[in-house]
Amino acid sequence: MNVCIPRSLLVGILALAVSAVGFSAQPDELFQTHVYSDTVLIEPGADKAFDFDVDLIVSGPEGFYYRESFSAGSVVEFTPSRLPGRSLSDGVYQYELRITGTGLNMVRGDHEALHFPAGSVTMLDSPHSGTFAIADGSFVSPDIDEPVAQHESSGKDSGSFSLQTDDADGGGSRDQVIVDDLVVQGSECVGIDCVNGETFGFDTIRMKENNVRLQFNDTSSSSSFPNNNWQIRANDSANGGANYLGIIDQGASGSSEAGTRLFTVSAGAPAHSLFVASTGRVGLRTSTPVLDLHVNTNNTPGIRLEQNSSGGFSAQTWDIAGNEANFFVRDVTGGSRLPFRIRPGAPTSSIDIAASGNVGIGNSSPNQPLHIKRTDNTAQLLIEDTGVGNQRLLSLVNHGVPAMHLQDASQGNVNWTFSVAGTQNVDERFQLNKVGSGQVEMQLFADGSAEFAGDVTANGVLLTSARATKTDFKPVKAEEILQKLVSLEISEWRYRKEPKGTRHIGAMAEEFQAAFGLSDGKTLNMIDTTGISFAAIKALKQELDDKQTEVDALSAKVELLEKAVDALVSQASMN
Repeated sequence: MNVCIPRSLLVGILALAVSAVGFSAQPDELFQTHVYSDTVLIEPGADKAFDFDVDLIVSGPEGFYYRESFSAGSVVEFTPSRLPGRSLSDGVYQYELRITGTGLNMVRGDHEALHFPAGSVTMLDSPHSGTFAIADGSFVSPDIDEPVAQHESSGKDSGSFSLQTDDADGGGSRDQVIVDDLVVQGSECVGIDCVNGETFGFDTIRMKENNVRLQFNDTSSSSSFPNNNWQIRANDSANGGANYLGIIDQGASGSSEAGTRLFTVSAGAPAHSLFVASTGRVGLRTSTPVLDLHVNTNNTPGIRLEQNSSGGFSAQTWDIAGNEANFFVRDVTGGSRLPFRIRPGAPTSSIDIAASGNVGIGNSSPNQPLHIKRTDNTAQLLIEDTGVGNQRLLSLVNHGVPAMHLQDASQGNVNWTFSVAGTQNVDERFQLNKVGSGQVEMQLFADGSAEFAGDVTANGVLLTSARATKTDFKPVKAEEILQKLVSLEISEWRYRKEPKGTRHIGAMAEEFQAAFGLSDGKTLNMIDTTGISFAAIKALKQELDDKQTEVDALSAKVELLEKAVDALVSQASMN
């Protein structure tokens, strides 16, 4: 439940709560915790804490983990009865209140000093945390005082020497002050629960009572000498507290239960939870670390990198882990996606980044920004989009001529290049050339025209000639075209780059242009040559028809003459 109530009302409610239930957190913290029989309530310990968005994180026995977000000004509470479908097992639970929003919107690169006074970033980054216990389904109150055991002397002589100082009146101090070195040739027990005849086993020093602390109180008074106090603490003192061994930073004047717990080992932690070998290597759950940090577990060892928003930046959490399926980086904040994965058995240098920044795939010495290399005929590149729709899958962009090079390394000189060239809207073109040939073998221009340095072989060539594609029609005089064609020199020849023995028959482009005013004087257009041929054939057909008319007329005259001759011959024979 996430309820926002006025600050003044919340302060009043919490003030009443303070009078009823003791604190398990320090009064100088941003937040303070109260434990009731069915609820854990966390209140702001400073006025500025009302302005923070927070996450409450609770973990405990049997893998219990719970996280809930609370907006600024909300009551932060944890009530197990409201958890859907589960009850909490008896045991000790850890909680942490993590600041997730400070009202600041910083971006990477901002100088933190512009937003926070000195030391405040560290304050916000240190989470408010603690423990509570559940017994028989209810929270254990931390305010119950533990009874102190009373022991009477057994009257037995426990050694060859004993010293006890009693005041004469019975109301003074029983402290002992030894103004010399103290050497104990045996074991020592310190604490109100030590008994006469203590069985030490191999213990040399034993601290024995219900609250065990060992403090290092530095009494240096000069500002130039270090004077920080430290404490080794065993377990919480409050009812329902946690069992642990901790190292406490108590500052220059701290004592008793004050201070910041810097290092904690919880009771029940597995063997070798933290193991430092003689080599300096660190093992987590292993006593035989192989590398500087060796993490050992039975299911997906990993580390978590969690940035909270107490520094003004957006919260972001990453996991780096590995198991029998893969080594991966998990974007926890982004829906636990796995943007990076390495499968077991991947070959050496599957991805290899050189000092130059070049990336090799299957290549330990890439000589290009991306260099793919295989030795088993599998160096292939596939770009696939399983979505629906048309799109561009490959783009080559360069501030200059972009080119694609093809080379058959099994032969001496089989190198070709695809590229673009020319000036925009002038002669820009796509071209294909053989490296080292000194020429461009093929060019395709923006207007759709193309040039080839060699022959073009095709099963069929279709030339666009529909009337709908043409305009500016003018009639031609076929007879004049025929006469110009007759005057055109037709010769036999070969191109200079062609081998000897190759022969062609045709006209020169220069003369063709001079005769007909067509083409550019360097090339011949098949449309023009075909049209000239059609016109010449048509003119020849006309001349042939005219000649045929003359022949037919002459044939008729001959036929008449033949008939006249036949008649004369016949008459002469009769005479």
